[in-house]
Amino acid sequence: MADRTGGYGRLLLLCAGYFVGYALFGVALKWLLDTRPGFPGMPGMETLFNTTVGGMSICLLVVLVFWWPGRLKSTLSPIFGGRLPGEYAWLIPSGICTGFVIPTTTLMYTYGYSVMVAMVLMRASLIIVSRVVDAILIRQGHLDKEVYWQENAAVVAAVAAVSVVVFAAGPKDFQFFESPAAMITMALYIVPYALRIYILNRFKVKVDHRAIFGIEQIFAALTVLVVLFAGILAFQAGWQPPQMAGVVHAFFHPSSTAILIGVPYGIIAFFSVFIFLYRGGTATFNTTVNRLTSLLAGTVATLLFHFLFQGKAVRDYQWGALLIVFAAIGFLAWAGRRRAAEVGTVR
Repeated sequence: MADRTGGYGRLLLLCAGYFVGYALFGVALKWLLDTRPGFPGMPGMETLFNTTVGGMSICLLVVLVFWWPGRLKSTLSPIFGGRLPGEYAWLIPSGICTGFVIPTTTLMYTYGYSVMVAMVLMRASLIIVSRVVDAILIRQGHLDKEVYWQENAAVVAAVAAVSVVVFAAGPKDFQFFESPAAMITMALYIVPYALRIYILNRFKVKVDHRAIFGIEQIFAALTVLVVLFAGILAFQAGWQPPQMAGVVHAFFHPSSTAILIGVPYGIIAFFSVFIFLYRGGTATFNTTVNRLTSLLAGTVATLLFHFLFQGKAVRDYQWGALLIVFAAIGFLAWAGRRRAAEVGTVR
């Protein structure tokens, strides 16, 4: 089942690392956010600031110490007066998109609504986007692989799994649609992520994956810093929404515990991005694998937190969605075995 791109087994190792890291991070994050007596009860935006600092710091440390951007062997004409390889014209925007994606998930939890439906819609949107990306890449001549029917079936199953959650929701779970701020946040997650998926899949065969990750992380960090300092300046000038108040408080009073919890979040970013960049799969395959792995890890995190800290139990509809997820994984495994068997098409 090995291929010339690092092997189907390598993808399984990436998924295993992502799954374990995400599940452990999920437990730690739930512990940090829990407001019951004896738990930290850290507000969402303070958690976002501190864990982002921890996560981005470990990513930048690896990227800068080993200087992964230097691994880029350009095939495009230079830009900025010949000072940068041509790929930067695409990878810089990808990094900026990443800078917007990083905080938006946590931000959705701060508006006072039940965001369960929002979270599953965000996941489902990316899975559907990946199929659109493949269609665009094939039309543009950047993808010479066929999207197998098993991959399309996995997309349908994955969307069905998250639909179970939507159908099980109550009226309160849809209140975020009435909030302009929440809808803008969702757009700032889906649109940049969609552009990022396109860019990653356009260059994953041509560019060293460590170079892509390194360039992305540097410009994601710069984007986060620019937005952060602009927000702090606006806050000092009188613009003081409650979300920004939490960020400003965390900036002046950082939590070492929360920052350390963010470190594994940064580590799993390596696994997540390299799953997106897996050369043996289409955008449809890689994105569905990535999102289903995070969904499984999130469910396991809920289970672990329930047994270890008496947190909320996994609900019946979540178990139902999980069964459908396993069906989607079965289709993906089928597609993976089929592609691995056709070694000549995996380049």
